[in-house]
Amino acid sequence: MKKLVWELTLNSFVVVMVLVSLIAQYIGGFYSQLWYFTLQTNIMVMIVSIVIIVVDAMGIKGRTAKFASSRWFNMIRLMTTFFITITGVVYCFVLAPMSIVVRHISAGLVFNFTNVFLHICVPIISIVCFVLFAHHGLVNYLDAFYFLIYPLFYLLIINMRVWFGGGNNLLNNDKYPYFFIDPTYNNQGWGIVWVYVAVLILLFYLLADLYIFIDRRLAKRKNKQKLKGQI
Repeated sequence: MKKLVWELTLNSFVVVMVLVSLIAQYIGGFYSQLWYFTLQTNIMVMIVSIVIIVVDAMGIKGRTAKFASSRWFNMIRLMTTFFITITGVVYCFVLAPMSIVVRHISAGLVFNFTNVFLHICVPIISIVCFVLFAHHGLVNYLDAFYFLIYPLFYLLIINMRVWFGGGNNLLNNDKYPYFFIDPTYNNQGWGIVWVYVAVLILLFYLLADLYIFIDRRLAKRKNKQKLKGQI
């Protein structure tokens, strides 16, 4: 029962933080923010958290138990945890330092409450929830290819937006949300962009496999604990 309460509480925190950030982003220009990986991955995590809250509130029994322990739901849960981890790590160790050092944006703006919610708090809570509450060991290594669907779709949509007349109406009047997919950034051209994309896709695949490995190790650990408990 205590575990259920913690799961409900932590996922509720996620939903509240994302909703508060969405409202703040809407006031500040929701359309421009919606094209960023950050906002999209946080919305994904919020949707998963809402589903978990509903399932927990209904009680883990019958059909809800079957759904909560299903392979596809837990694969989606692992995917969203993976994506939100990428969001947090890239922002804290790449984009935030670049914004402060290269673009001379103040640290107060870079780490305002919405950025802290979306890039730090939500990723940490999502990882904790997945480790403690998810059903582990249901995802196979070949499933890492499924983890590439969203990043590839994201790249396609971002480029289609520009190709079909999307203007310089993102943050800092940019056409592209990130410099590594922008061929006009420092005149780097499409060749450099495709190198970035190839490296990123490879990294996504390898990191997805790493997450699947961790997930399967967690399953083995829980099984060992169950066996010890039975002895």
